Amino acid sequence: MLPMHKVQTNPAFFEQLMRGCMLYLTKDRALAPLLIEAILKYWPFASTEKEMLFLTELLEVIEVADPVSIDYLVPRLFKRLVKCIGGQNMHVCDRAMCFFENDYFLNVVRTYKAQTFPILVPTIVELAENHWQKVLMESLVALRQILKDIDTKAFMDAQALTPSQMKPFQIK
Repeated sequence: MLPMHKVQTNPAFFEQLMRGCMLYLTKDRALAPLLIEAILKYWPFASTEKEMLFLTELLEVIEVADPVSIDYLVPRLFKRLVKCIGGQNMHVCDRAMCFFENDYFLNVVRTYKAQTFPILVPTIVELAENHWQKVLMESLVALRQILKDIDTKAFMDAQALTPSQMKPFQIK
């Protein structure tokens, strides 16, 4: 079922595909990292509708996954989320920021803050001050505060990173 994520007509049967994948995950949670990997591998670049569907599925899979089992995917996952938040499409940005309203996802952020903060904080701080969409700017300011509340010291350390220190975290 994983390669079906790359099919161009995916939105036509996405609900059924997602339901099938989630049924497999309810039987065996150990499959969650494989599904997250496939979602990241087949990420759509030309379709906003498909990108929003992928974000929806990604959040559902993360809620089922054991945080320890996805540790090796954390950098890729957060780089993708930052790219969605910093992208040009308002709806994709908003959907990606909805991840931070989910307590389970925030637990992943807390658990892996040494990896996630250097990826998230510089971008969120920059966007909170300079985003082109005022409605999203308010949400980004709130997101910046959420990250600061999680761990103020880690937030400040990540914010103080120089561009050369951030290079390993840049999105390709």
